[in-house]
Amino acid sequence: MLKYSLLLFSALIISVAKAQFAPFNHLTTDQGLSNNSISSIVQDPKGFIWIGTYDGINKYDGYKFVSYMGNDTGNFLRTGRIRFLYPDKENNLWIAGADKGLTKLDLLTNKLTYYLYDSASTNCIAANFVSDIKEFEEGKLYIATSHGVSILNKKTNQFTSLKHSDKDQNSLLVDQTNTVAKDINGHIWFGHSGFGITEYIPSQNKFIRYNMSDPKIKLGGNRIKSIFADSKGLIWISMWHAGLGIYNPKTGYFWNNRDTSKNVFKELWQVGLVSEFTEDDAGDIWMCGAEKGIIHYNRKTGKVNFFTNNPDDPQSLSDNTNLCIMRDRTGLIWSGTWKGGVNYFNPNCLKFGLIKHDGNKPNTLNDNDVISIKQNTDREVIIGTGKNICLFDPITLEFKKIKVNSSDRDALVENSQVNFTIKDPDGTFWYSTNGAGVYHYFPQTNKYVIYGPNGGKQHYLHESPVHMLLDKDNNLWVSTWGGGLYLYDRKADSFVNFLYDNANKEFLSPIVLNAIQDGDGRIWIGTQKLGLLLMDPINRTFKKTSIGNAKELSIMCAMLDAKDKNKLWLGCSGHLVEFNTKDQSYIDHSEKNPGLTSGFLGMVTDNAGHIWISSDKDLFRFDPSIKNYTLYTSADGTQGKEFNYNAIVKLTNNKLLIGGTNGMNYFDPEEIHEKLIPPAIEFTDLLVLNKPGFFKEEIGYIKEIELSYKEYFFSISFAALDYLSSSNNKFMYKMDGLDKDWIDIGDQHQLTFTNLDPGDYVLNIKAANSKGVWNETPLKLKITITPPFWRTNWFYALCLIVIIGSVYSYIKYREKKLRLEKEILEKKVEERTHELNEEKLKVEEAHKDIKDSIYYAQKIQSAIIPSEEDFKKVIPNSFVLFQPKDIVSGDFYWLVEKSEYVFCAIADCTGHGVPGGFMTMLGSGFLNEIVNEQKVIEPDQILNKLREKIISTLKQTGKSGENKDGMDIVLLRFNKKTRELTYATANNGFILLDGDTMSEHYGDKQPVGIYGHEIKPFTAHSIILKENVTLYSYTDGYPDQFGGEKGKKFKYRTLNDLLIKNSHLQLSFQKDKLHEAFAAWKGELEQIDDVCVVGIKF
Repeated sequence: MLKYSLLLFSALIISVAKAQFAPFNHLTTDQGLSNNSISSIVQDPKGFIWIGTYDGINKYDGYKFVSYMGNDTGNFLRTGRIRFLYPDKENNLWIAGADKGLTKLDLLTNKLTYYLYDSASTNCIAANFVSDIKEFEEGKLYIATSHGVSILNKKTNQFTSLKHSDKDQNSLLVDQTNTVAKDINGHIWFGHSGFGITEYIPSQNKFIRYNMSDPKIKLGGNRIKSIFADSKGLIWISMWHAGLGIYNPKTGYFWNNRDTSKNVFKELWQVGLVSEFTEDDAGDIWMCGAEKGIIHYNRKTGKVNFFTNNPDDPQSLSDNTNLCIMRDRTGLIWSGTWKGGVNYFNPNCLKFGLIKHDGNKPNTLNDNDVISIKQNTDREVIIGTGKNICLFDPITLEFKKIKVNSSDRDALVENSQVNFTIKDPDGTFWYSTNGAGVYHYFPQTNKYVIYGPNGGKQHYLHESPVHMLLDKDNNLWVSTWGGGLYLYDRKADSFVNFLYDNANKEFLSPIVLNAIQDGDGRIWIGTQKLGLLLMDPINRTFKKTSIGNAKELSIMCAMLDAKDKNKLWLGCSGHLVEFNTKDQSYIDHSEKNPGLTSGFLGMVTDNAGHIWISSDKDLFRFDPSIKNYTLYTSADGTQGKEFNYNAIVKLTNNKLLIGGTNGMNYFDPEEIHEKLIPPAIEFTDLLVLNKPGFFKEEIGYIKEIELSYKEYFFSISFAALDYLSSSNNKFMYKMDGLDKDWIDIGDQHQLTFTNLDPGDYVLNIKAANSKGVWNETPLKLKITITPPFWRTNWFYALCLIVIIGSVYSYIKYREKKLRLEKEILEKKVEERTHELNEEKLKVEEAHKDIKDSIYYAQKIQSAIIPSEEDFKKVIPNSFVLFQPKDIVSGDFYWLVEKSEYVFCAIADCTGHGVPGGFMTMLGSGFLNEIVNEQKVIEPDQILNKLREKIISTLKQTGKSGENKDGMDIVLLRFNKKTRELTYATANNGFILLDGDTMSEHYGDKQPVGIYGHEIKPFTAHSIILKENVTLYSYTDGYPDQFGGEKGKKFKYRTLNDLLIKNSHLQLSFQKDKLHEAFAAWKGELEQIDDVCVVGIKF
């Protein structure tokens, strides 16, 4: 028999059963669950979690619950108490209630279909009491009921039944069936309450019965609770009051865990009643116990671990009575309890080996606050906690407490917080504590010596040591928080303080965080705010390093590189720094992980060269070869978010031991591998105008939606269905038709859109799980916003038709009206044509008379204004550019020679054309009268007289509304003997060119005539001219002319520059250049004013 048993269970190795810690997440009514009594947990094809309770069904997406409650009326669940749930591939959820038949929930429409027993029908379910549902063949459901097994063909909606027959052994053992399972051979197993098991072979339509009355079958009991067929071919059987049984179809033998005569089940006897089973990818079996919590059977090692409720640990299993278990597609284990709601956790977290205080065991970790770790031997690790120290065996995982020597007043007390341990070469130990200094322990005598604030003068040490270093010369260095650095003098049995720098005559940072010695024996000191210091212990001096130049930089922890002993790894103020001790160069690796906190607490290197970093915000692993960080949180199995300072070591067995405020992790880093599974992502809710229920279908099953322009405000929610740490899942989105790039929205899982323009859009969502693995194939939803009717194509077409019709009708109406008006007009035209011809003759005759008058006025003006030839007779070296805008000019020049004087005037009268011409004749005539008849020769007096005559002639009084005609004028008098030039001006002026030197000359800023200000006498000015000085005077017609490429004015400065440019030419050529420049500038534009430019060379 032993031979057979070994063959039968060659796949099973059972080792010592131990309780193990795992961080469970809890879902209860506090989080929105409808009831804390859980009967079934399943995951649908999309990834949503469905939870059956004693009061309805709950759909969970990682953020919220949607409840489906029981109601005996209407299209809803007929019962609130759920027995079993089963999701099929067609997006249906099958629901077994308490004696209420079978219900199908269409997950797309939320429509319910009921399947009830009907004694009058042959096509119905066998009974209303349903215990289990499975789909083993495509389209066929096997339904375990209290009156046999019903098989539903979902395509035809037809029922067939498997029943017990007293006359036929080839039938069910009994009708009452609790559970259904299918093994790897395609055989279906039915468990019957109180009677045993039936094996059904569908291909042969053969039934095989098993019960405990058969002496060959050591079933142990007939009350079958649950059956599970694993991937190795074994059948696991749970029985009320009979424990656990396993059957191997290859050998045909049953074994029961209550039979402890064979080693196969020596430890599994503790399991008790199992409600349900599940299997993970490694082939391990997970059981939810009706009394013993969750049980894990490791098929590889044979170990059995129990996860139970611990009242002292809020992260433990909430209830030891578990009714259902499920493994989701990412590997998380979910269990439903009797009174504690839902528990789920990541089984990979077991690889991190969480160890915590267990109040139910005597030899346990003495406190969860693990402050320091020091390996003494291969079988002994000294653990410093918030309650003294204890000894840990890394092989057996057992602890030994250190007895407190109450008779020794210098001994460690019960609550001593040991934060660092050093083993001295002489076999003694040094313990640094929080608040009491350092304890030196002598094991042979079991005595302590205290070095601290209460140690007296000889044994004084600062009360807060935080780190100790035993260098290559066996010197003990103690770093303290507030007292600087200390060195132990073995001869004097006292500590020497290093707080003052003799070389730089300054105090160092009183907070020294660590000290480390490199491969060349140099000692490096990590401080707060002063960075990294290089110490000379002989001269008691310190040198600041390149790491110390940063303002207020703190070296929280330091570690020698595993291969290069002249390379340090420093954790400082949020930066991971690789530091070369020879040339003090360094590399900052922090930009690769902006999530690193400033709270570096410890570092250690594993055999693969990875650096493990403990912090006050989780655990990091850094791979120096690819400069990559991996984050591990409590969801992965770490003891919690906050680790303790320097409580991190690699043991001689190459495993890591890391302590924190909630226990410690003991693990093999080679077993920590990332399973990079991108999360499934689904839409979960749609609110239109802040109202739900806009569509009859569930939003998660809809590929496109259509909203009208009136639904201008809508919100859409989504979820990454990776439940390891839902709050740390991340999202990004892009709305095609609106956005060009992806927009990162962090952990936000709802988007709101307002006032989108009518059109077609596609919403794309990507998600990443808490490990940063992104789903590269986005979830898409097409969104169509329909426009108002006045912005639709048909309305545009209708408007176009109406416009065309209206225009056509109007045109036809106008044509008819125009024909009538044409006839009338033609008659009137004939009449008016005759009249116009007569008027035309009159106008032509008047025009001829006016034009003749203007030309006659031109002749008069020409006669009055001296010709250029006459001008040159008086002043030979001169030119006159005279170009009227119209026939008659408003500009004029005047010239008179009187004895040794030559009088010359250049004037611009008000207006141009005939009005201007009239003023030129007045001005010229008055000047002749004043100079020739009245003998006035002073230029200022001449202008005064001229003004009087103009005001008198034009009868100007200065009243508002009357004409203010007059002129701007330059009047010159040149003495040919003395070369004195005397001048008076009204608004205008002249320039003088002496070689390359130009000077401008202006007189009075008032016109000759009446104007709106006080009339003042004109003033005269005199200058003596050198030989070959050229004078230029001009009116505003030339500089104000518009032209050029941009149609702007020529401007005075440009004209002056032109005159200077051509000043070296003869005056006749200068005139030609001025004429050409004016014509080129004006181009095709109209001349805006009269032009008069006079040049005289004296």
